[in-house]
Amino acid sequence: MILSRFVKTVLCALVATCGVSVLGFAQDFSLTVEATPAVTEGLTQYRFYVNMNDASDRMSAVFGNNELMLSVDAPDGAFNSPFNSSWNASGINPAFVPVFPDLVDDTYATIGLEGPASSSGLEGAADPSIVEDSNQPITPFFLNDGATTLLSNTLTGASWYILNTASNG
Repeated sequence: MILSRFVKTVLCALVATCGVSVLGFAQDFSLTVEATPAVTEGLTQYRFYVNMNDASDRMSAVFGNNELMLSVDAPDGAFNSPFNSSWNASGINPAFVPVFPDLVDDTYATIGLEGPASSSGLEGAADPSIVEDSNQPITPFFLNDGATTLLSNTLTGASWYILNTASNG
């Protein structure tokens, strides 16, 4: 998929068997949700994109806290492959996809990428890092098969982010 210069990937490959609710954002950017059939029969892959207002806009983080909640609901459960060892796409080895094709359906968080930074072809690309409230972690949504809720609404909150030096922001 080719993204326009004003569109940044926020959350790739959220796979569930039914709809997903809205993400909360701090700025006034529109959100595009794309639904396509997953490799795994009977599932749908959802990709979320933030439509940037200007070509000079950069996206560096997705976050939620007690003032600006971040919430994703997948009532029938998100698909998380046991072959991705990470909450982000860095654990998806493209060499394993022919052997484990459902690996492309894994639920993971990213910014400006459609897979691992190491295989993106973008010089200076970086996989996101994460900070999260230990009492309300969001990583289980990306690690546990069948997870239904990603919620960050505490004072500490949570964020996945890339540094401003990353080319995929």
